[in-house]
Amino acid sequence: ATLLPEGVAGWTVFGTGACCLIAGCVITGRVFAIDWSMLFSLPRALGRDRAVAAAAARDAAPAHAAPDERAAPLPRATITAEEPRKPPEIVDPTSPAKPAKFLGTDRQKDLFDEYDLPSLDLLNDPAPDSGQKIDKLSLERNARLLETVLDDFNVKGEITAVRTGPVVTMYELEPAPGIKASRVIGLADDIARNMSAISARVSSIPGRTVMGIELPNADRQMVSFKEMVSSEAFVNHKGMLPIILGKDIAGEPVVADLATMPHLLVAGTTGSGKSVGLNCILLSLLYRLTPQQCRLILVDPKVLELKSYDDIPHLLSPVVTDPGKAVRALKWAVEEMEKRYRMMSEISVRNLASFNEKVRTAAAKGKPLGRRVQIGFDPDTGEEIYEENQLDYQALPQIVLIVDELADLMITVGKEIEVLIQRLS
Repeated sequence: ATLLPEGVAGWTVFGTGACCLIAGCVITGRVFAIDWSMLFSLPRALGRDRAVAAAAARDAAPAHAAPDERAAPLPRATITAEEPRKPPEIVDPTSPAKPAKFLGTDRQKDLFDEYDLPSLDLLNDPAPDSGQKIDKLSLERNARLLETVLDDFNVKGEITAVRTGPVVTMYELEPAPGIKASRVIGLADDIARNMSAISARVSSIPGRTVMGIELPNADRQMVSFKEMVSSEAFVNHKGMLPIILGKDIAGEPVVADLATMPHLLVAGTTGSGKSVGLNCILLSLLYRLTPQQCRLILVDPKVLELKSYDDIPHLLSPVVTDPGKAVRALKWAVEEMEKRYRMMSEISVRNLASFNEKVRTAAAKGKPLGRRVQIGFDPDTGEEIYEENQLDYQALPQIVLIVDELADLMITVGKEIEVLIQRLS
């Protein structure tokens, strides 16, 4: 510094000292892991504590103190005490599905004189301990743990309700304002990992402000088919081909109409329950519909799942196990489909339900169906000549074609089976 001019030397010494001081502070902070943000917030925290103490002293002041001697009211932001969060609502699982009022042999015989539907006595009763035992303390603890997991990913919110089901439990999350639903949905894998679950499903609940987070139960509840087939939801279902699918998240029976989804493909990994679902669909049809209402074509190339249905009266043919016969069965189905389209066109209807209704109405009135057809022109007047054709039609049953192991059949037969399936669909 002695070699520099007097003015420059002073500034040089000052700059060097400042740099050394800053470097020393940084090194000291790194060595002792000092949290500078907390250190800088100490004055504000101390001021907040003094403000709270002043508020407490003001509240303890005598009531006869002069108004001007009291301190100004503190803003609401200075109050740090948080209200205790109320526990989530634990929704008990529903009781077993309510059985229909009129079930049994008497009702079935009154409805169908020529054919009796299978009796419920053929099915096993549900296990007496199949009811799910709910542990509210454990569910509340899981709800708080889920809130903590979400908070670790900067997703603020509160679990407002917990709904237990036979297989999964749904936690209803009320996100804080400004939290996007897509952000929560994208955390499904992280939620499953942090909750030690096999998987997790996150979705918005239509019509509500909450989001549903579904986690699998440690102990799954067995769903009894006898309970489902005797429930009001199945017996009173208005569909043409009602099928039982199981229970929903609330434990209520889920019944669908196969007629509204005529081209159904069931897929899944080994052991995921495809065969159980297929048998459930078949038994639903057998317990609800007579052979006059529904006919079946079953194709089972592996001779494993469907061969036990070989003697039921609903079959149009024995269970098909040969790939070549399966092709012929599908060709017959295509021809039958085209034939039915022509029949519906002749009486001006668009679907099988309208066709059967029109046929039954004509039979009840004792007047056969007819179709007015133009056969030519009058040679003298040139007017059109019509003829009434009598149509001797009967009510047609629904035809359900079920193919087990479709992939194996397509590999064995090849393109021919693909073309037939495309025609049917």
